[in-house]
Order: sequence, then C-alpha cells, then structure tokens
Amino acid sequence: MKRRHRSIDQPIINLATHQARHVTVAVLCDYLEVDRGTIMRMIKRGALGAFKAGREWRIPIEDVQQVFASRSTQLEQWRD
Repeated sequence: MKRRHRSIDQPIINLATHQARHVTVAVLCDYLEVDRGTIMRMIKRGALGAFKAGREWRIPIEDVQQVFASRSTQLEQWRD
C-alpha cells in the first residue's frame, strides 16, 4: 500500500495561502494546468527548486511562490 502525505497532495486553491510546506509535481501541474514535462524542465534548468523523496519530486512551496508570485494574480484573474 502506498503511503501519501495528505498536506502534500492537497490541491492548491490559492498559492499565497497554501498550507503545505512542499507540493508534488502532480499537484503543481494541476494548479498551473501544464504538463508534467514542463515542471520537470523547470526543475532541471534550476528555475524551480526541488528534491527527490523516494520516487517522487517535492517542490518547496516558497520556491513556487517566488517563481509564480507575479503570475499568480494573473492566473487567479484568468480562472475567475
């Protein structure tokens, strides 16, 4: 049976108030509505900090907020 960290797997509703310290690539892909390959390229290029825990990548929410801070308001406006 696969163990999951509930806070890590929570979908991002608002980037500024997200409770988890880290998110998975899948959660970030869902939030940004991009392909997994896009996030992986950002990690490999160093544009987005991440570390691997077992088989899964973990991305610190602070890094996500820094990278997408200016874009998050645009994303929120676009979604409304």
